[in-house]
Amino acid sequence: MNAGVLNEALNKCVALSDDGIQCGQVGSSRTGIPFPMPLCERHGAMRYTYDTKRYRNKLMQRIEEAGSFTHVPGFTYVAELPDGLLKIGSSGNRVGNHGKPTLSNRWKAISGEFKLSHPENYMIRPIAVLDGGISQEALLHEKWADLRIDDKYGERFKPDPELISWAKDQGYTPNAADAINDYRGWHTLQTGKIEKKKREDQLWLPGLAGPS
Repeated sequence: MNAGVLNEALNKCVALSDDGIQCGQVGSSRTGIPFPMPLCERHGAMRYTYDTKRYRNKLMQRIEEAGSFTHVPGFTYVAELPDGLLKIGSSGNRVGNHGKPTLSNRWKAISGEFKLSHPENYMIRPIAVLDGGISQEALLHEKWADLRIDDKYGERFKPDPELISWAKDQGYTPNAADAINDYRGWHTLQTGKIEKKKREDQLWLPGLAGPS
């Protein structure tokens, strides 16, 4: 068996159906226990959802057993995504690359994931930031579990009016002011770049067809 054929065989999704039949779709290596395994996008999403639910269930159990609980340091946020869905995620409260808050760096990274699919509106819009990291996130995922979308991202929710209203009522914790201000400045800068590109396109694109 040559290297190409072997590589193709090793990259086929190993997930099994209820009948014991291997999926066999093209996959990529996903972190697994006790070793990485190739999974297609659909089964990778299912595995991610299973792992995150299991982890958060353990956190919920610890919170319930403790009675009173001090949240893990960090922030939990609700943000509107360019595709119309909502994301409930968390981030640390540390300072990250280039002296920027970890939270704002995370928002910029998520926005970047939408740059190709939504070039004219790829920046996410945070609508709530609460104190508390992964433990607070676990509580909110439990609270809004009925709206959760099980996909490869695992933290996306349907834009239900009740969730949006609740998030806006929470507002932004003052402790995240540095991250919010940093992201707002970046958001304004990116918006300016998009508008500049639009003006340039309007000026130059019609001329690309050449003289009639």
